[in-house]
Amino acid sequence: MTRTMENTLVVDDWRTMKFEATTVRTVERGIQFLYSQPWDEVWLDFDLGGHEDMRPLIFKVEEDAINGIILPVKMFVLHTGMGGMKEWMARRLLPWYTVGVAKAHEWADYPVGYVDWDDEGW
Repeated sequence: MTRTMENTLVVDDWRTMKFEATTVRTVERGIQFLYSQPWDEVWLDFDLGGHEDMRPLIFKVEEDAINGIILPVKMFVLHTGMGGMKEWMARRLLPWYTVGVAKAHEWADYPVGYVDWDDEGW
């Protein structure tokens, strides 16, 4: 699949992906953009800067799906370094969506001094 800015959304606080994407840095903006148009891929980090995490977005998507509102998203890609949170997000999305898992360090560039502790188990 060709990733382009028009069809790939990334919600991540630090990383800059090695492919073109619309990138937002907060959960609030993530929800806003997620619901703004169809997406081929939506890449999700879990912890956003240590003060915010992806639970509000995941709970909203899950609740909407339970109520029959399925977003036009071809695939959610979970790229957080927190293995347990990848599993948690996947469990909530998989009943309704295709979910992929990626190792962020293979797909992203990092700010100077940033260390990614991506879970090798995923």
